[in-house]
Amino acid sequence: MSPLLRDVNAATNPLVRALRMSWLSAIALAGLLLPRSSGAAFAILAGQSLMAINFFFLDKLVKLFTHTLAKGSGKPLPGRFLAYGAIKVLVVYGGAFALIRTGAVPFLPLVGGLSLPLAVLFLQSIMRAAGYAASPFARRATSTAATSGNAAKPAAFLLVLALLAIPSLGHAGDPPPASAHREAA
Repeated sequence: MSPLLRDVNAATNPLVRALRMSWLSAIALAGLLLPRSSGAAFAILAGQSLMAINFFFLDKLVKLFTHTLAKGSGKPLPGRFLAYGAIKVLVVYGGAFALIRTGAVPFLPLVGGLSLPLAVLFLQSIMRAAGYAASPFARRATSTAATSGNAAKPAAFLLVLALLAIPSLGHAGDPPPASAHREAA
């Protein structure tokens, strides 16, 4: 679950579920890119972090806005609304601007990290529209419903470990750097 958005019933909140999945995807992508390009891995995680913060503030702003309108009192929006909006602009958009302007991270992986939660939300909505997504109102089994019991979870973990080891295996047949030849001579 996203540490920024806490919900009593996270199973029915599509935003919390999408953020959880995008965090897992961002961590997996960063893990795969880390051996080859640590800057790209950091950029994906930075973009994901900025979008998680963006959704946190967006959630707060929407709740303040709808609760103010639901009361029907005709009062102006509370000061917290403007404070959350200003902090969101400063942190999210200022952070993205600073990362891009200073060149601290590569641009395309940062954009990938920024768009990862949106891609997950888009795919989640397609799955729901097509009827392939699990209904948030349906009961789920408390354990893995298969003859293998809970063996699927360790198998998935081992698969992820194997995928993370593949980039390092790709370097096993590479010739040593030129400096290693000079030291041997």
